[in-house]
Amino acid sequence: MQRNERRLLIASGTIASVFALLLVSQRLINWQKNLDRREREIELLQMEADALLADAPAWEARARWLSQTQPVASDELEANKELDHIVSLAKREGLVVQSQQLQEPLKTDYFLQIGVTLSVKGQVPAVFRWMHTLLTPSEFRIVPALKVIPDKEDPAQVVAQVQFWRRYSPALAATP
Repeated sequence: MQRNERRLLIASGTIASVFALLLVSQRLINWQKNLDRREREIELLQMEADALLADAPAWEARARWLSQTQPVASDELEANKELDHIVSLAKREGLVVQSQQLQEPLKTDYFLQIGVTLSVKGQVPAVFRWMHTLLTPSEFRIVPALKVIPDKEDPAQVVAQVQFWRRYSPALAATP
């Protein structure tokens, strides 16, 4: 082999080595970027998990409070009792109950929800005093829908359509 051929072979080998080195280094750089991205994602997940674990005692205290204070439905006729109680409080406030309707009970693993829809007529202060009486936190009642309109016959009074939900402990909700 002549000297020129040797130089050409060495130059070709050097160029091929440089290109191979560039390709390998590019792959290593991409791999490092992926590792850095994954590391950031894992750090974020770790921070979220740490934050959730730090809140765990508060949520456990809330769960204990809920299990101690949420009422337990005595039987499936609890909806009738709830309706009777709400209607009697409305009449005690001087309200006229125009319509009443029970809703289908909703059972979940976490609660039994009983719903009642009422239409009552009366003075505005009496209507809201009645609702305020029913919506004490310890009773676990919710008003998901409320519509108050003036009465057509007597503008001094209003007609309120109120939907009440009451949530009971899952003790009865878990039974078939």
